[in-house]
Amino acid sequence: MTDCAHFSRVCEKSGLKIHGLTYRMNNRPLIEQISLHFKSGILYGILGPNGSGKSTFLKTLSHIWAPSEGTLFWQGKELSQFSRLEMSQTMSLVPQNPQLYFDFDVYHMVAMGRYPYGSRTNESHLQ
Repeated sequence: MTDCAHFSRVCEKSGLKIHGLTYRMNNRPLIEQISLHFKSGILYGILGPNGSGKSTFLKTLSHIWAPSEGTLFWQGKELSQFSRLEMSQTMSLVPQNPQLYFDFDVYHMVAMGRYPYGSRTNESHLQ
């Protein structure tokens, strides 16, 4: 297993570290060689013009799309080593304009995020 020390001499095991992230579609890079460190407890924003790769970046970070190159670490552990359940418990992504095929209210939309924990309607977690 790889750990984040292979690209950084000082390996803080907090937050999300990205090294050399690239995503290609039809052999054309949509994002290329992104390296960042998002520290735990800090709110970040991703800004850019239309078509600049913001959605591609987020889909690659959340493993909706597999990176073509690069390594991602969460709390010092390589994300490729996480099971799908661990990934679901670690991060979630709600698109800006979700395509909902059912008439969900906000409560039920949030409750769906509880699914990886075995409970979608435990009210103590949702209030």
